[in-house]
Amino acid sequence: IPRAARAAIRRLHSQFGHCPNSVLIEILKNAKTDENYVRGMKFFKCDDCEKVKTLPKQTNKVSIPKPMEFNHTVGIDINYLCDVEGTTVQFMNIVCVATSLQIQVPLMIGKGTPSSQLCYNTFMDKWVEHYGYPKIIRCDRGLHNRGIFYTELAAAGVQISNCGLEAPYQIGKTEREGDIWKTMARKIIEEKQIRGITDMRMMASELNAVKMDLSRVSGFSPSQWVLGRQPRRGGGDQCDDESFYHIGSQQAR
Repeated sequence: IPRAARAAIRRLHSQFGHCPNSVLIEILKNAKTDENYVRGMKFFKCDDCEKVKTLPKQTNKVSIPKPMEFNHTVGIDINYLCDVEGTTVQFMNIVCVATSLQIQVPLMIGKGTPSSQLCYNTFMDKWVEHYGYPKIIRCDRGLHNRGIFYTELAAAGVQISNCGLEAPYQIGKTEREGDIWKTMARKIIEEKQIRGITDMRMMASELNAVKMDLSRVSGFSPSQWVLGRQPRRGGGDQCDDESFYHIGSQQAR
């Protein structure tokens, strides 16, 4: 292919917004271009397109709205977070899709896949014991969501809905809330020099409480949606008329 023709094809590719080669081939055919140029277009490669072609294709991420009912649909995911020394700690992220009530529970230290027994026990202790069984659980296809976790919850009448292997956006609500929680946690870990599973548990409990009070769904926090009121988060708050005079608590904080 002549050099001038190659340059023209490259300009055409850029002017049409880096469209696929199949589109340019149709354009050249409709323009009654020489057949050699049309065949040469099949082998055209753009350096910029090659660099970004590994990115996932954009899809329409829509779904039917979930009922505005607490504990109707619950999302579950496993998150990884490092303490100040770089030790990885795995968390179970549990989110109510309707009210955004979220708790993150430390599972284990290190990488790897937690057992389904551990995930089941954690979910029962931290969620079901307080709020009861949800109607639907949305999660990925990890091994920790199978085995006894799936068997026992299915026996209790819970519908387990797994997202596609290449479609993590199907549990997008859980992923987004988990990212927000981890962003807040990293700042706390760095500021307070959090290290070890014990400190991570303390940090997670405090952060869960703060996030449940600060998030908003239709003007109400998740705590208000579930409890009907803002819970008491300790004494010594200057904005709390019942505890503003607790000077010792304010100093301790």
